[in-house]
Amino acid sequence: MSNFLYSTIGNVWDILNKRDCKGLAIVTGVAFAVFYIFFTGIITVSSIPIPEVIPVPYLHVITNGPIGKFPWIVAYLDRYSVFSMNLEAMVSTALISSLVGVNSALTLYRFRIVKKMRCNCPSGSPAFFSSIVPASLSVFACCGGGLLLTIFGAGLMSALMPYGILFSIISIIGLTAAMFISAHGINLTLRSVGKNLTKGSI
Repeated sequence: MSNFLYSTIGNVWDILNKRDCKGLAIVTGVAFAVFYIFFTGIITVSSIPIPEVIPVPYLHVITNGPIGKFPWIVAYLDRYSVFSMNLEAMVSTALISSLVGVNSALTLYRFRIVKKMRCNCPSGSPAFFSSIVPASLSVFACCGGGLLLTIFGAGLMSALMPYGILFSIISIIGLTAAMFISAHGINLTLRSVGKNLTKGSI
């Protein structure tokens, strides 16, 4: 088991060292993080201005509260825009966005080797699309504002909010599983045509 984990992580690392795969991982990871921040209401833009008693820009850090909820950063960016994020949201956003980026890079590499080797091998699409499901679930893990509130309504979001940490855990586990499945599939594909995953290959 430990050999499998070590081998798979090594494969992922080698793939991410390839320039185009690394670039795609960064771009998709950042893009997902930006989407997540606006969709869940971490950054909100209101039509009602912030009261004049609050100077802008203004940063407020809450340093006490329930475990996992602090520090809570609240930044008033201007009279209409507010950034609000707690520790739990910071960690889950970073992990989920990184895993989305890694899964995208693995899918790109899988498509490439299948195309170049012209082998009758699975392209990796099932693993990629299976990673979309946990990534989608993650939007229910945080904040309950933004477009999420507009689409699903206050009632549903209030009911789901207590399970936010559960959605985060499911998302991280699902994306990690998809990463291991993709990396293992790539290794099997290369073995089937007598290749090894090394720097400079394919």
